[in-house]
Amino acid sequence: KVESQHFYILYMQHLRLSRDQLLWETWDTIALLCESMHWVSRMMQTATLGALKGNSGLTGEEDSYSLEFVEKPQATVRSFLTRRQYRSASNSSVGMNVRNRTKSRTGGGMVETKTSGISSQFRDLAQRCLFTLRIEVQMHCFYHLGGMVNSDYALKAEAMEPEDFIMRLNTDLTNIDDALTKYLEPAKVQYVFAGLDQLVCSVLVRTLPLIAHRRISRFGVLQITRNLYALQQNLTHFARISTNHFDHARRYFELLDMSLEDFQQFRAENPKEYTSEEYKAVTDTYAAASVDIKTR
Repeated sequence: KVESQHFYILYMQHLRLSRDQLLWETWDTIALLCESMHWVSRMMQTATLGALKGNSGLTGEEDSYSLEFVEKPQATVRSFLTRRQYRSASNSSVGMNVRNRTKSRTGGGMVETKTSGISSQFRDLAQRCLFTLRIEVQMHCFYHLGGMVNSDYALKAEAMEPEDFIMRLNTDLTNIDDALTKYLEPAKVQYVFAGLDQLVCSVLVRTLPLIAHRRISRFGVLQITRNLYALQQNLTHFARISTNHFDHARRYFELLDMSLEDFQQFRAENPKEYTSEEYKAVTDTYAAASVDIKTR
């Protein structure tokens, strides 16, 4: 998470992601590929286990072992294997186990070793697909949250809706979740979205010194906190999140609604609540504003 946040600062200062550098319409394809690679890997693991058991002799009970423990691919709208093909593949795996057991008696385990190696390759491909999805979700957050840099928070009236870039991010994350849940089991979907609450909150906090228009009114602070509430509410629908991260970020931006004296007192009493860089960003925002954020 820390590395992701550092990357974001570098990205905001020196780089820009363009829309065509991100994945948009291929989420379900990658998820389906991930699930299929995992299924193939499990199939081959079962074949290998059956072959190893066969070294001590082949029985009818061992024939049923393959069919009992070979896992079916997760039920999906689309699948590489229909149920009929699955039964055929399972029966073929039993035959393969029989042949492998026969060869293993004279080949010193060569077949088992090769099958295990190929199974590991499929498993590695599946893990790469899952990791790619996780990184892409983070890149989408960076892409959308970059809109905060050009926002004008010197508002003279309260805004009733979150900003457009927040609504686009929420829509994006919802579409991603819909695509992944069609093919991936819940634990894998949770992995893709894990830590996203901490990431988006940290990114918003660390964006403060990068905002082009440094004047932030009380209504601007309310706009930022409304953005945080919108993100929190949306993430709750498909990820395990901690409200602590959002509360921490809201308290940080609410420092901008204090008088300078109150802020300095808060900092003195809570030196470890935020980093020195984060406190400095608030101080610089006070100094850069042509009108005090709040002098009362």
